Amino acid sequence: MVQHLVDQYVSGPRSLTVPDARLIALVAEQLKASIGSMAPDADLPSPLTGQTDKLSELMASKPYTLLFFYSSTCDHCHAQMGPLNALYGRYSSKGLQILGVALDDDEAEFKANVAERQLAFPCYSELMAWGSPTAKAFAVRATPWLVLLNREGRILAKPHDAAELGEMLQTLLP
Repeated sequence: MVQHLVDQYVSGPRSLTVPDARLIALVAEQLKASIGSMAPDADLPSPLTGQTDKLSELMASKPYTLLFFYSSTCDHCHAQMGPLNALYGRYSSKGLQILGVALDDDEAEFKANVAERQLAFPCYSELMAWGSPTAKAFAVRATPWLVLLNREGRILAKPHDAAELGEMLQTLLP
């Protein structure tokens, strides 16, 4: 859909003005992380374990992977953590994994949030806040931000919240 709009009205025959290079670059960035696209690979460092995992390797282990981009200081994110924990408990044995990606810059705050919220799913953070290469690769614009991937790494959906994800999972993993 977006590609059609760009092709027709931004750079195509119906364009009224010469497209601005910044606009074209912004649209290209968004398309890299759009539904139907292949997800970018990422190195996911864990301040909890000291290890770094490859997203591509983690995705290959389950039929579905949800990336949950959040901040440890975000109240809207906190509101999603309980429901996501519940979905993880219900669907992890059926093929869902959830990976938290915190846009934090304070390791102690990251660790305290994981413990306090009793997050059952693995959580990662580059400890670079909004400078996170993974967040940039997935064109994250706000938190919470959810991205559902399949085993092959295709972006299947970007559910608004845990409730919408739950509805999707009822169909994907009955």
